[in-house]
Amino acid sequence: MTQGKHPPTPKRKMKRRSFLPLIALIWAVAMVGLGLVGLKLVDELRKPRPDRPRSTEIIGMILTPPQEVMMTLSLYFASPDGQALMAEERIVPKEGSLPTQIRAALVELTSGPQSEALRTVPPNLSIHSVYLLDEDTAVVDVGSEIRAGLPGGSTLELLCIHSIVNTVTQNFPQIKKVRILVESEGVRTVLGHVDLSQPLPPAPDWVRGLTRPS
Repeated sequence: MTQGKHPPTPKRKMKRRSFLPLIALIWAVAMVGLGLVGLKLVDELRKPRPDRPRSTEIIGMILTPPQEVMMTLSLYFASPDGQALMAEERIVPKEGSLPTQIRAALVELTSGPQSEALRTVPPNLSIHSVYLLDEDTAVVDVGSEIRAGLPGGSTLELLCIHSIVNTVTQNFPQIKKVRILVESEGVRTVLGHVDLSQPLPPAPDWVRGLTRPS
């Protein structure tokens, strides 16, 4: 005769049922505790913190383009009487390496003055390249227009060369001398009055004063 499992007695059923309210109570307490923790966490996240940007600030940082860095240049043009140099202020974007910034200054010089000052270099003068010969000497390679665009005369040639040298050395003080090449070749002179075989220092004696664009 096979003996089967005895069916649960009423006492066993009573014991199992007595645990159900306790389990339900524990579950309810746990749910309430989790709910309170969740509410506190949400409240903490909503509180403004000085070290945490708000969502509007984050959106503003994404949508606001970076501000362009500018530099103030002193470009050297001829005085109205054509006997000296005058510095004219110009504000341009500051971009790239030092040679790139020097070239940008010289390109501005070729654009001509915005005041009563006179042009010193031909308007179509090409600035082929600028590079550093050493830590305090810059090489400026210009086009052959520097010869064709100057009408002649020692004063005009001196003003032209010194306007280039002063524009470089006075705006970039780490540069003490400038060597000028024409079409990537070293030349002794442009029109026969200024020796270009060696790097040239600035010529402060040629500078008369500062003028501002009108």
